[in-house]
Amino acid sequence: MSRLARAVLRRLLVLLPTLLGITLLTFALLHLLPGDGAALRFGGEGADPGAVDAAAFERFRAEHLLDAPLWRQYLDYLGPFDLSPRGHAWFGGSGEQPWGGLLAGDLGRELLRPSVGIAGELAQRLAITVPMSLAAAALIFGIGWPLGVLLAVRRGTAIARTLEVLLFALYALPTFWLGMALQSLLGGGGLGWLPVVGLHGRDADSAAPLHYALDTLAHAVLPLVALVAPSLAYVARQARSSVLEVLDADFVLCARARGSSERQVLWRHVVPNALTPLVTLVGQTLPWLVGGWVVIETVFELPGMGKYAYDGLMRREYGVVAACVLLSALLTALGHLASDLAQAWIDPRVRLD
Repeated sequence: MSRLARAVLRRLLVLLPTLLGITLLTFALLHLLPGDGAALRFGGEGADPGAVDAAAFERFRAEHLLDAPLWRQYLDYLGPFDLSPRGHAWFGGSGEQPWGGLLAGDLGRELLRPSVGIAGELAQRLAITVPMSLAAAALIFGIGWPLGVLLAVRRGTAIARTLEVLLFALYALPTFWLGMALQSLLGGGGLGWLPVVGLHGRDADSAAPLHYALDTLAHAVLPLVALVAPSLAYVARQARSSVLEVLDADFVLCARARGSSERQVLWRHVVPNALTPLVTLVGQTLPWLVGGWVVIETVFELPGMGKYAYDGLMRREYGVVAACVLLSALLTALGHLASDLAQAWIDPRVRLD
């Protein structure tokens, strides 16, 4: 086995206990919240006790282990044995459904919508969040990196100072506030230029493919702007620092001494050698974008993974929230691994060991 394969295998082995710890921490924090899915299923927290079927309420809690000790609920969630009354006979169940939990590849079903599987619903939500995240990443790096290069090359000038102030102001804006401000300014209550809710219009399903695509693009503009704008400052600052570091390198001075123009020095020597931090940023940003749409999707009512996690938290759908957190953690870990591999491939001086 090569050294690279051993390093990757070592990272993956370390990932397993990390994910296990994340599931335990997430499970414990979720169960610190007051109430549970049974209370919401039977009328909500403030429901009249006399109007609730006590027998059905207790039966629901027993079927979903909501009345069981937390350690038993966690082991049922972890699997591979189903510990519910319909679960494995070894643990007092009927044997109807012996296997379940994460280790059995089963994310379970929603409490309030038993016919909806969490894995299938999450896959549908990711089909919206992932393309939006890729588009946001392309805009963040496609705009932020050239801005950083410009700030480094024109450092100390009036245009550089102006851009730095504007980027800092964008970075300081809360994402939810920026989203609501864009809705008020450009939505129906303001100029009316763009739609502000959902991913499609009411009649989009019956529209021609071109109109459907244009309608989707129009609905995606404001969410992307609200997410991309605050991130530009961070990427631009990282690019500026990287380019400034390379500008002071000896090989750049040698290139200038040989008579190369500033344009040739910049694009042939400086920018290619300043790309290594970009790889690390991409690996860190993509997982954050996939799991960081909670605010944007909630403000703009987008049916993605972030909105799914938020709604699950409000409905005390422990399985939904735990699945979203676990997926975000997995994507983050894999993103860091991919960025390390790419960095080692670009720069031979980097060792994964």
